[in-house]
Amino acid sequence: MIAIYAVGQFGWSLASYGVLNLLAYFYMPLKGEGAESLFPPFVFQGSVFAGLTLIGLIGASGRLFDAFTDPLLANWSDRTRSRLGRRRVFLLCSALPFALLSAAVFFPPAPAPGWLNSVWLACSITLFYLAMTAYVVPYNALIAELGHSAKERLNLATAISVTWALGFALGSQIYMVQDLFEQNMNSVQAFQWSIALFAGLGAMAMLVPALFLDEKRYTSAADDQSPSDSRASSKGLFAAFAQVWSNRNFRWFALSDFLYWLSLTFIQMGVAFYVVELMGRDKAYASVFMLIVFGLSFVFYAPVNWLASRWGKRRVLLAAFLLFGGAFALTASFRADNGASLMALGALQIFAAFALASFGILPNAIVGDLAEEHRLREGQAVAGMYFAVRTLIMKAGTSAAMLIFPTFLLWEQGGTRASAIAAVLFCLLGFLAFLRYKERPDAQ
Repeated sequence: MIAIYAVGQFGWSLASYGVLNLLAYFYMPLKGEGAESLFPPFVFQGSVFAGLTLIGLIGASGRLFDAFTDPLLANWSDRTRSRLGRRRVFLLCSALPFALLSAAVFFPPAPAPGWLNSVWLACSITLFYLAMTAYVVPYNALIAELGHSAKERLNLATAISVTWALGFALGSQIYMVQDLFEQNMNSVQAFQWSIALFAGLGAMAMLVPALFLDEKRYTSAADDQSPSDSRASSKGLFAAFAQVWSNRNFRWFALSDFLYWLSLTFIQMGVAFYVVELMGRDKAYASVFMLIVFGLSFVFYAPVNWLASRWGKRRVLLAAFLLFGGAFALTASFRADNGASLMALGALQIFAAFALASFGILPNAIVGDLAEEHRLREGQAVAGMYFAVRTLIMKAGTSAAMLIFPTFLLWEQGGTRASAIAAVLFCLLGFLAFLRYKERPDAQ
């Protein structure tokens, strides 16, 4: 059961990689040899309002629209009754549109900047995020329902963190795949073929739990432990949202999670820029760098799981915030003319790997614990709403990053370095916010 469920995470992690991480890379490209851009411009490249860019505004607007659909779809799935189960029917209907739209974003219809490309980009991104929400929110809600104890939910969160990292690590190899395709085609075609390849693989993986997970069989044991009305929520959208948000502990977690996603999106969008402009290496090294980081993160999965069980999720996440901030501080200290020493790169990769392992596993387990605590206390199954609000916060963080990060790229001097310094600040604020989170002893 765990393996079938976790494959879906690999699929949506891989399919979403391009839109979440490569918009600036494709639409505001790095300079190649001879100071020429790697790709021709498809949208307006300058500032359109108060230093904000068109790609930043479109990306952030699509993400914000997506954030507001999270509670709607969560409440819908919480209240759904189907022979396939509450969540699986959503996975089945959204997997293919999710994958197709993830590629469509990078296929602008016109060869030069203009209104047609801008409209295409805005529409395709908005529809992509809608399809993504329809898959991800019900999928994440299954953590609380498939896991019948804090330990089982931690194990599920660990499993999908592994497959998320595998999907992300494979997606980060797009720079190398693009280089291979460029031997037979131009850079735009090479990039687009790479994106399409990953979208196809993602679609196949997302269909695995949609087709083969017996949701009713594995969630029935949890349902039987509570009153019958917990099998499906009777709460309306706003009532369910208000119940979740009234949880003070959840609010402090949500604030820290917002700041984590804000900083994480900076490194996701900026890795190629950091590698080229701060580390003084070729863009293909971005694939190598991310592969090393995610390879190391797998080494930390077992220790993170063990530490969380022994010391609690809260302490481990607090350490992760500090190490993630340290990774950005090291990044900001590099100079392209001096390069980055192997020792400094090693420390950076270790800090980032431990943080990614911790944030990959523990937040989902925390939300699952909070949702299960609510179900047992109130007799209402609102796991979908808990994960939807968490996803809304995540998307608010990534939206803010997508809006702000391209603005740093407009700075002729020091913009890339300043973005890394800003991420350090986000991590420190996240640390301070999560200090206010109180962990129940029985959730450790």
